[in-house]
Amino acid sequence: MRHTRRDLLRKASALSALALGASSTAAAHSGHCDAPDWDSSATYSGGDQVVYDGALWTAEWWTQREPDADLGAWTREHDCDEENEEPTASFTMDVRSPAPGETVSFDASASSDADGSIASYEWDFDDGDSATGETVTHSFDAEGEYTVTLIVRDDEEAPATATKTVAVGEGSNVAPDASFTVDPAEPDTGETVSFDAAGSSDSDGSLASFEWDFGDGATATGESVTHTYETADDYTVSLTVTDDDGASDSNDTTVTVSGTGSDGGSCDGVDAWDADATYTGGDQVTYDGDLWEASWWTSGDEPGSSEYGPWENEGACGDTNEAPTASFTTDASAPAPGEDITFDASESSDADGSIASYEWDFGDGSAATGEVATHGYADAGDYTVTLTVSDDAGATDSTSTTVSISDADNPTQITIDSSIDGWLGAEPAAIEGERNPTISLTSGESYAFTYNNVDGIPHDLVIRNAAGEELLATERVGQEGQSRTLEFEATEEMVEYICTVHPESMVGDLAIDGNAPPMAGLTIDTANPDPGQEVSFDASESSDADGSIASYEWDFGDGSTATGETASHTYAEAGEYTVELTVTDDGGASAVTSTDITVGSVNEGPTASFSVDPASPAPGEQASFDASESSDPDGSIASYEWAFGDDSTATGETASHTYAGSGAYSVELTVTDDGGATATTTTTVQVGDGSDITASTTLEEFYPAYDEDFNPTYTEGGVQGLLKNELNGDASEYGADVDAIQNNAGDGSMQLGALGDRGLELVKQFDAAGVPRENNARIMPWVVGLPEETEPIPFNDGGGRDGGLTADAGPVAANNDPSVLVQDAWPSGEQFDDDYLQPDRVEWSSGVSDSQYNNTDNPIIEATTEKVHPVTGESLGDGFTANAPVEATAELHGDGWLFDTSLIFENRTEVPLLIDGAIMWYVAPSKEATGLDQFSYDNAQRKNFSVGHPQRDVIEVALPDGAKPGPFEGTDAPLSAYAIRVTHHDNPYMYRVLYPNQKFSMTYGNVTGPSQYDWPVDDLVDVMLDTLHLEFRTQMDSLEQNTELVDALDMRNRYGN
Repeated sequence: MRHTRRDLLRKASALSALALGASSTAAAHSGHCDAPDWDSSATYSGGDQVVYDGALWTAEWWTQREPDADLGAWTREHDCDEENEEPTASFTMDVRSPAPGETVSFDASASSDADGSIASYEWDFDDGDSATGETVTHSFDAEGEYTVTLIVRDDEEAPATATKTVAVGEGSNVAPDASFTVDPAEPDTGETVSFDAAGSSDSDGSLASFEWDFGDGATATGESVTHTYETADDYTVSLTVTDDDGASDSNDTTVTVSGTGSDGGSCDGVDAWDADATYTGGDQVTYDGDLWEASWWTSGDEPGSSEYGPWENEGACGDTNEAPTASFTTDASAPAPGEDITFDASESSDADGSIASYEWDFGDGSAATGEVATHGYADAGDYTVTLTVSDDAGATDSTSTTVSISDADNPTQITIDSSIDGWLGAEPAAIEGERNPTISLTSGESYAFTYNNVDGIPHDLVIRNAAGEELLATERVGQEGQSRTLEFEATEEMVEYICTVHPESMVGDLAIDGNAPPMAGLTIDTANPDPGQEVSFDASESSDADGSIASYEWDFGDGSTATGETASHTYAEAGEYTVELTVTDDGGASAVTSTDITVGSVNEGPTASFSVDPASPAPGEQASFDASESSDPDGSIASYEWAFGDDSTATGETASHTYAGSGAYSVELTVTDDGGATATTTTTVQVGDGSDITASTTLEEFYPAYDEDFNPTYTEGGVQGLLKNELNGDASEYGADVDAIQNNAGDGSMQLGALGDRGLELVKQFDAAGVPRENNARIMPWVVGLPEETEPIPFNDGGGRDGGLTADAGPVAANNDPSVLVQDAWPSGEQFDDDYLQPDRVEWSSGVSDSQYNNTDNPIIEATTEKVHPVTGESLGDGFTANAPVEATAELHGDGWLFDTSLIFENRTEVPLLIDGAIMWYVAPSKEATGLDQFSYDNAQRKNFSVGHPQRDVIEVALPDGAKPGPFEGTDAPLSAYAIRVTHHDNPYMYRVLYPNQKFSMTYGNVTGPSQYDWPVDDLVDVMLDTLHLEFRTQMDSLEQNTELVDALDMRNRYGN
């Protein structure tokens, strides 16, 4: 018989102490309806039982549902008025009076169960030792008399007990030996049976009494007795003999009583045929030594007078009818609720006649008749189907089987791979449509569990330990036909497998080395003791279905521990403690349970609450924070700690704060009461309103603190605004507010590279949170140079500029960090971050569109589908636009002068960043220049110069020492934007990769002429990328990243999209 997890729990909870000295029979089984009535206000855990609507129900997991509710939280066991016939316990031993240390064999194979089977055998040898199993051996160490007790339990857990006395050693009374014969051994109903105990003996005395139990309620005494059975059946006859010293012994045997005898018993009580009588169908008569049965109404028709007459010959009166054999099949291996199942009894047979009737009991209160029947079950569960057949002589036979009904949309589909060389197969090898079978594994061996999705609902397969902690888990399988495999080595801590989506149909035990885990249960005598009061802890509710509990370990939550089935402990201080019990069975498997205990009066934690005025302040506007609404139910608030979300903090019940820039800030308040307990609450404060940002928004509007931080008045030398922005004349056609960009910049100086139309996208599109949405992937630095000295310093073209122009320029202070816009290629794992390079100044984040990567098989796009936008919180999904901020650094280097300044950017993410090869190619040359394109540049062609603009921006990629090819080897020479651009002129939109931890710098220098850049650059970029790629692969391997993504990036880097 297959046992479910619920069966194991139920059996474990039913174990009781062995009843020493009990009689050899047990009380009638009550049907397990001594459970409490279901309580709608109660909470139940897996294995709990209740009585509801006249039936016994078992909880499958934690629930408050009504027992007859859907979803499988409860399983109906049986009606409360069902009664199980108790089994019969009986055993023999091969040595009646062993010497100390002599091995004695005990055999309980004679035990039986009339309406089922024996499920367990429990032995107690009266010397402190016990055992389980149908046959066992034992030796007694000391002389004396021992009462050996056997308790058997049938498949409905009904017990029965048998005892025998064993006299060990010399000088003790030797128990007698009970033995008897039965004549005849297989009597008929009404036949006298003789029982003779003359074979019983007592080796050291005499027999004083003989007591008989005939198994049908009748008893007798005496050495020889007789008895008559009225009904055909199997009867257990028991003899108990007692010697002259009071020792006793019992023996039993089964007597099979047939319904008819060889001497004409089948015709007993049947009248002879009467020609004047009237008979109807089913009436029986005797005629000419045979038994006849009428098939229909008849009168005067002599039996046997016609082949087609109304009489059927049932055989000679002396014949014995053989009982039929019941057998049936079903057409469904894993039926679902509501699915019709066909039950076919055509394999049933009768050796000496025919089957007259078929009766079906489907185990859910439904029944049917006929050789073939169909039935559908409304609910998932295990049902016992019973078929009873009767032959043409009235004899019957029954057979039963269990039908498991699984939910139609989530049948269990687990296979255990044993086909791999060197791997050990498991039992069972597959779970397909069964509910919750136990899987047997061997510790130290390797296994592969494969879960197959058959319904399209996301599932994952998990293996847990006794504490319910997850040890192994597959990825979610969300599409029908997909599968995932767990490859692992079995360990003793593995006790359960479970599918988290459908626990009602996918949870079962893992029996490691054949051992199923125990069940831990504990009780305490008081849940709220005072400090110093002793508390008693009891683990007797713990059980083990296939063995015994070997150890109990207690952890009282205050650093104290104990062992043993019961324990006591005293807590010195008030507080809340978690008591944990760990039980380990005799097979080494463990189970853990815990409960909370409150000692004395415990400090209740405070409640944190605050208000903000105004609720949505403008940048630069002071906001007041008031925590006076915070409270403590059993004391007072001792401290208040504020974090305003922009790295600023404060303390006190009230506080004020001013935000420099617009944005959403998470404000956190933590309060601590006079007992040391804390509480925290957070709220989001929206500073400013970014929803009205448009393509024509000015810098001053976009940066509320622009005037204060970026536009100080500087008119030394007669120049208003140290650096004035130059834009293409048609910039306004692309939505840029040219006047605002050029004139509002002042000496704060926003510089846009001469990237043509693409550069204007930076100004053109913003989302509601002020984050630019780019159509092209690139890194775009914004350089802000603030004068530190008021003394004008001549800035001269050095002879490289046509016409020569002198203007004033000031040194750049090292603490004037530039603001930088960095655009990531796709989200970088968990490193979404809204912290930018200038938290005290202008804060920027950005992202890029996937418009050039929208091919369906691109692994970069696939990697983003489960991410969310870090600002809006929206799922990126298939419409991913990759507006994800990343972290970068900017450092000032050089001699401190604006035009010898390098901005160094470091990729601190775990994924590569994509860089446009044309990044900051030119710095605002006028479109009036002749012959100017992205592939050539001649200083002499530059006609109009903006004050302070350098001639050339350079991309410098830092390579490892010795890695620079050609004339650059061992030097610090940079790679220019020109070099990258020319090398990749076939695809001006080619992206280059800045790998994790790599840096590049953008250098603004006062360059005297283009000859400085005339380096050989043949194959330079390919060599550079190969070097970086090797470093990148090493780093990504250390991060256990997907090598397929690495290969895909490498291919794209070399050949474009």
